[in-house]
Amino acid sequence: MAVERPDPPATRVVLTAASRELRRQLSPTVWAVLEEVALDVTGELDVLVAATSSRRVAEQLGLAPSTAANALLQLRRRNLLRLEQRSREAGRFGLAVYTLGSVPGLAVEPCADPPHTVPPSTADQHAATVPAAASGAPPRRGGGTLDQPLLDLGWSGP
Repeated sequence: MAVERPDPPATRVVLTAASRELRRQLSPTVWAVLEEVALDVTGELDVLVAATSSRRVAEQLGLAPSTAANALLQLRRRNLLRLEQRSREAGRFGLAVYTLGSVPGLAVEPCADPPHTVPPSTADQHAATVPAAASGAPPRRGGGTLDQPLLDLGWSGP
């Protein structure tokens, strides 16, 4: 029986003007990778840990895996990220874990009010069949009304 784990608390990445200098120093791709890692931070926010990989970052940003790996390496060399490779059972490698270092002007905070979603709904299928003349609307270009096709290909079906 699998034990259900609660979803990690929702977080948000907050940038302030103090991030501008570092952002100027990094390439746009490296900065985007830094933000992507920050978006994956979970758990306690006193230590910012993101379980991710260069392949996952590449997928999220639409980059080549080698581009994402290079950007992660640049961030590690600047001590903005620290890499720890966790192992799984039988000595196999697990997902990489990146600890986010001190990044001027970038903070990861809990969401005070997580996003609210609205269930999808469909419109009444009969609502759009009111003829234009009955609704008082001007006729559509081409002379058709909402219940008449604009183009008749002469096919009436089997």
